Amino acid sequence: MSNDPVHARLHFAIALADEVAARILRVYRPSGVRFDTKADGSPVTIADRDAESHIRARVDRAFPGDAFLGEEFGESPGNSGFRWIVDPIDGTRAFVHGVPLFGTLIGIERNGRMVAGVLNLPALAGGELLYAAVSEGCWHRTGDAPPQRCRVSPVASLSEGLVCMTAPADLHLHGMAPAFERLARAAKSLRGWGDCFAFAMVATGRAEASIDVKVHPWDVAALIPIITEAGGTITDFAGRTSIDAPSCITTNGRVLPELLAILGGLPPG
Repeated sequence: MSNDPVHARLHFAIALADEVAARILRVYRPSGVRFDTKADGSPVTIADRDAESHIRARVDRAFPGDAFLGEEFGESPGNSGFRWIVDPIDGTRAFVHGVPLFGTLIGIERNGRMVAGVLNLPALAGGELLYAAVSEGCWHRTGDAPPQRCRVSPVASLSEGLVCMTAPADLHLHGMAPAFERLARAAKSLRGWGDCFAFAMVATGRAEASIDVKVHPWDVAALIPIITEAGGTITDFAGRTSIDAPSCITTNGRVLPELLAILGGLPPG
């Protein structure tokens, strides 16, 4: 294990992502997965809970002083200055419908700053994994091939760009139907590929932007180092970067001003 505390945790997180991928894929079925409904109306499965429990237990043994925040079981305090922020299955709605566009997000925070992140998409053909640490670039592993450094796209205008949205109807539900219409006219392509898959698309240069109207810290924490180290931006609808932001826009940086202007520069209310 590396003597650098960030590297040690990042390498451990990559191994953890592979471990939980195997556990998740034992449950995943293209025909769909049984689920329960949480108080907020979102689905949760045995795989969500098992994956987070496994990550928590492994982190607690390896780094017992680290804090932990997970979607399913909340927060555990620590005293090391490090905090793990985890979404065991980002895109559970896709997961329960047998759609392979879901993944695991593991973010590593140090003294309030996101310093590393892992995004794993285990159900895609061969699997795809992205990881990043501050000042060390974003890396993309596909199948058994060695990781390759990845970058956002060079496209400079939405008129030539692909924009992904997790839930296009959310803009309408938040009173932003005019913004949706402006976006649909401005973008070359607008697609409903969402959750962590859309973020991976931006980080690897396959899409210019992705939009999530409503997010939680575990949805964005891992993505801050991944997107920024790939050369992109990750902000809320007002252009601010924070794990506590209520909304999320990831871009290649070049289309961000245009996108913020279209969305009105305001978070959904």
